Amino acid sequence: MVEFQKANEMRVGSNGAAASTVIRWRPPTANVYKLNTDAALDVGRGIVGVGAIIRNHQGHVMGSTSQRLEATFSPKEAEAMAILRGIEFAVGSGLMPVVIESDSLGVVNLINLGAPNLMEIGLICKDVEIRICEGGVTFGL
Repeated sequence: MVEFQKANEMRVGSNGAAASTVIRWRPPTANVYKLNTDAALDVGRGIVGVGAIIRNHQGHVMGSTSQRLEATFSPKEAEAMAILRGIEFAVGSGLMPVVIESDSLGVVNLINLGAPNLMEIGLICKDVEIRICEGGVTFGL
């Protein structure tokens, strides 16, 4: 039983490496919403699932969305699309300003650094950048 518990304490990050700490959800400041996004891939069937959930500073769920897309995205493209669709959902629902949290640090860095449009993920990142520049959207730490 002890082995089982220890094995299940280990967390795995989006890059497949074991994470050394458990990261817990932290609420945003008052009058700000937190947007958490994620993506899942079924490569064999060409299906991507993206989802988002928005909570207030008390942790109450204010809204959520999920979409099934027929696409052949890479994992990073899928995560970027989840962020984009999450922002679109937040704006459309009037749940602004919003702080985004994603488990894909690589995608967040590409967005923040301005991924070249020539990269497969570049156009999705550019759409996210545009939404951020329109105001009311930031990334959390």
